[in-house]
Amino acid sequence: MTVAPPPEALHILLLIRDRKTEDLCLDDLTARGVVCSRAEDLQGLIALMEGRTAYQGIIADVRFSMKADGELKQQLRRLENIYPFLRVKSAADGTLHGISSLSGSVSLAEFLGQCRTFPARPLREEERREEYISAWLADTPDFAETEASVSLNLSCRGAFFYSARIWAVGAPVWVRFPGHDQDFSARVCWCRPWGGKSDGLPGIGVEFQEISESQCALLKAFLRSA
Repeated sequence: MTVAPPPEALHILLLIRDRKTEDLCLDDLTARGVVCSRAEDLQGLIALMEGRTAYQGIIADVRFSMKADGELKQQLRRLENIYPFLRVKSAADGTLHGISSLSGSVSLAEFLGQCRTFPARPLREEERREEYISAWLADTPDFAETEASVSLNLSCRGAFFYSARIWAVGAPVWVRFPGHDQDFSARVCWCRPWGGKSDGLPGIGVEFQEISESQCALLKAFLRSA
């Protein structure tokens, strides 16, 4: 008999090839009440993408990331730009070692805390695309102080914007696209800091808040313009 998880249980995707690392992750995550799904190769990931299960974070072992190439590497890059993402490896003493995320070195508990603030979403999001749209970012709605930015990917639900600032997860952010008279309120879901351990550009993944019909139409126009 399958026991349904608690309504607020985290659902994490494990991308793991190493069995020892998988066992360590599952032992720790299960003890914390976290629900896990696992894929060990591209075929397994694609199979999960066909479902509608919503995830709040991804944990990948170093071996999985190092051996990724072709389409799998592209999918990892896409997922890393959307979800809270953690890389781990097992140490000789039987513990998880080298835990790091896009926000720098964190413990598993800290990473799960980030995941709890991230809106759960399925792996396949057809609307999200690489779109380079100029934007202004501000931490107040009056745009008293702004940072010039550009989107690296975009959808009607959220985006990833270049930023050299350090933003707190959960912090409000306002977005203005030059030449358009609509300001978007959003929430920071995760931050990739300047000089961090990831090879990607620094920036923030955001979720738009209370999108109006006209704002949604503008975002769809950006997506159609490519």
